Amino acid sequence: MKRFKNQSVYLQGDSFDGLYIVATGKIRLTSNNSEGNGIFVKLVCENNTFGESGIADSKYLENAYAVGPAACAFICDKDLKELMKRHNSLSLSMLASMGQWLAEYYNRFMTLSLHSVRNRLEFYLNDQAKKRNTNEIELGLRKHEVASNLGVRPETLSRAIKQLEEDGLITQSATGVNVTELARKHKYNSES
Repeated sequence: MKRFKNQSVYLQGDSFDGLYIVATGKIRLTSNNSEGNGIFVKLVCENNTFGESGIADSKYLENAYAVGPAACAFICDKDLKELMKRHNSLSLSMLASMGQWLAEYYNRFMTLSLHSVRNRLEFYLNDQAKKRNTNEIELGLRKHEVASNLGVRPETLSRAIKQLEEDGLITQSATGVNVTELARKHKYNSES
């Protein structure tokens, strides 16, 4: 078990040395663009893996940073490959995990390419509510990370949030965002 607290787990471009499984805490994944600016990729929570990107390229494609205290199980590259050879179910599970990542990024690409900022925010909030099975969601990310995730600037995100509030689709509180009305709208639209 490897323990981290507000520190890097690995950096983009580091040699792949293994796969991580979050036991406790959260890991923020970011990627650097050509100017060196960090772009938010994903927040990895307990019982989820990260580092898979390095399997194919032998280098990690993103930065991994512990958000507060975190403990991660680590399977070194050599052991991982040996386990995958011996256990087909593990190989299939890894393939499914990578397929899920691919689907997430494809959907994200399509959303960024085809939808307005407001629609992107609506889809994002609705997706977070579905994943957590609640209409009262704590974003768990800084505003600039949510903005990066949606491909917008933080001030543009603030305007879109204000617009959704004014339209009565969301309400903000000190602990998070209530998306009950937004969820109703999306449920109604998907049934139509």
